[in-house]
Amino acid sequence: MARFRALPHLARTVIAGTLLLSCFALTTCGSVMTGGSEQPAPETALPTTTTEQTRPTAQPAKTAGPAGTPVPALLPERVEATVVRIVDGDTIVVLITGREYTLRYIGIDTPETVRPAYPVEWMGPEAGAANEALVAGKTVYLEKDVSETDQYGRLLRYVYLADGTFVNAELVRQGYAQASTYPPDVKYQDLLLQMQREAMDAGRGLWGATPTAKPMTQPAQQPTANIVILAVDKRAEVVDIQNIGGQAQDLTGWVLVSEKGNQRCSLGGVIEAGATLRIWAMAKDAGQGGYNCGFGENIWRNSEPDPAVLYDANGAEVARK
Repeated sequence: MARFRALPHLARTVIAGTLLLSCFALTTCGSVMTGGSEQPAPETALPTTTTEQTRPTAQPAKTAGPAGTPVPALLPERVEATVVRIVDGDTIVVLITGREYTLRYIGIDTPETVRPAYPVEWMGPEAGAANEALVAGKTVYLEKDVSETDQYGRLLRYVYLADGTFVNAELVRQGYAQASTYPPDVKYQDLLLQMQREAMDAGRGLWGATPTAKPMTQPAQQPTANIVILAVDKRAEVVDIQNIGGQAQDLTGWVLVSEKGNQRCSLGGVIEAGATLRIWAMAKDAGQGGYNCGFGENIWRNSEPDPAVLYDANGAEVARK
């Protein structure tokens, strides 16, 4: 009888051992048996979560914009911003992490519309409208060159849309802005000059027909600055102009024309009283000082008369040689 009574005890031992091994194998039991007592099973650690997950910074696509403006091959890290206001053709106000900044596009210049004590210049309103159509209310991506700000405290940046459109270059390509070199921020100078050449060839915007000055019922006032053409070197493709007036003259909106072929170089910048400015026609001569028009081929005819004619921002002829 003792032998038969031991069988239930043995069965209980085997069953308990089987359950214990099952717990170790499955690791899903709520507890394990150790020395006849129960100990809680170790809990599996959960992934740590935070209230704010790190999100990758959005970058513009590596494709040309809808209008065909090429995008630089390398896309360095850029800062995301929202355009909250358009100032004029080359200046906007952006919102970055809750703070507003005035931003000036690098490498381009558009006719004035809001500069104090200056008249609204030809193509200025059109340039502002083109800028607004491109970026108003949109998310943009900002790329720095060398300088952080200009002398007025405005951010200096290259600006891109989410689809990859390079806004600075697109305004030049459409003919609303001219390429303007302001060292040391010259990273995309060649591209901007290429876009200017395309606009010139197509006669877009600033490179279209020069407006004719309207007749005045009253005698015209004498200009505050008197600009003359000193010399034209057709072989070197350069023209020298001088301010012989008593004060500085802003050349934004002024145009130098090779009359024979009607090639037009839209000027910019300020020429001080008494100063001489050398204007280079060819893009290959960029970096030699003065002002560069960005042409890819010669514009002055050496074997026949081809006057250089200078027009002011109102389309009035100022000088010829």
